[in-house]
Amino acid sequence: MPEEQKITSNKWIAILSYMTIIGWAVAMLVHLRTPNPSQVQVFHLRQSLGLILSIIIISFIISIPLLGMIVFLIGCFFFFLLWIVGLRSAIKGQFKEVPVFGEYYQKWFKSI
Repeated sequence: MPEEQKITSNKWIAILSYMTIIGWAVAMLVHLRTPNPSQVQVFHLRQSLGLILSIIIISFIISIPLLGMIVFLIGCFFFFLLWIVGLRSAIKGQFKEVPVFGEYYQKWFKSI
């Protein structure tokens, strides 16, 4: 496969990983079936998994009356901005971590 075509397919897998939990699952399946996965795929799979799990965790806060709702809305807005940064990085094929938590996501999910 020509190098340019390989980079393009890797970018699509990285981009797909940011498209909901289903997109992440499909990207992960493609990643597992790829004989030589690129570092771009792996990097963005980790980043997007971290964002998905962070949103799931913050969704439990909504059960706290009033304060939980405020924290939830602020948290969702914050993680939406992080999602945009991660998606933009995947579109460009860059290894740019999402601010604040990106370094931790790479450490926590290094088994991917």
